[in-house]
Amino acid sequence: MRGELVHSDSSKYYQRLEKLQRLICSCVDGRSPDELGELTANGAGGSIGLYFMLLGTGTVDTMSNFAKTLKNAGLPLGAHDDDQGRNSGCGANDRLLDILQKMQSARESIAKLRTGLGYGESTTDMDYLATVQSMMTPSEESGKSAGELAQERTASLEHVTGEKATHLVRQHGEIAALWNSARDESTLNRSALSETARSADLHKDDGTEMEIFNVDAWAFRGTAIMTLQARYGAEFNAEGAMIKRPTPNKPTETEITQAVDFLIDYNLATVLVLGNKNLEVLHRR
Repeated sequence: MRGELVHSDSSKYYQRLEKLQRLICSCVDGRSPDELGELTANGAGGSIGLYFMLLGTGTVDTMSNFAKTLKNAGLPLGAHDDDQGRNSGCGANDRLLDILQKMQSARESIAKLRTGLGYGESTTDMDYLATVQSMMTPSEESGKSAGELAQERTASLEHVTGEKATHLVRQHGEIAALWNSARDESTLNRSALSETARSADLHKDDGTEMEIFNVDAWAFRGTAIMTLQARYGAEFNAEGAMIKRPTPNKPTETEITQAVDFLIDYNLATVLVLGNKNLEVLHRR
């Protein structure tokens, strides 16, 4: 089943994405939503992960301002909660501090994973990452926990978009993490995967579905470019075409590279933090 999942073309378990669907809006979480919506590219935390990307590459801003910037630019936004009563319900958001720490403490492990996946050396600035971690750590003056700050980030995004976050159901049960760098620009269709698993009686021993973390790494560069362009004043229409150009000579190629590297490192660290040590990493290319 896992080999079939990795080598399948984009018609069986995957759905090809078009236009703004290719911008990361959905999380890598393997659970299914209670209501099926439009499929979009997957990255840790969905749009909230892109907010962390900008923080990690030098843009100090609030979640609310970030969401307003993307919305005003015509770009979609997305996040999720769940039915388990755990802070925001998104591990990539709730456990940000653990993930930032993992990016620093597990540099060698992440470097090996990057090499195995075909990436070069990371440009993520570890000193600045430590600064971001300090910035995002709750202060005694605030009187808020990390979980409450995570809830506020989700609430800020919901307030700006005027829409509730996608609601995921059940406990986590991911059996693998799929790193999807295939050029067909498709994302894992979890409904199609679940249907196949049910028909082939491939449920786990406890009867729950065979869930898969899915990271659409093919979407990192395009997402980073459009997010940075929006940061510098660009606007887009519903087709994803630019209708207002960003500040001249912005973003720079260095900024794009740093943003992409952050997404690679952050998503790998998220899988390491949220998955158990026996979680298999599958590579679709």
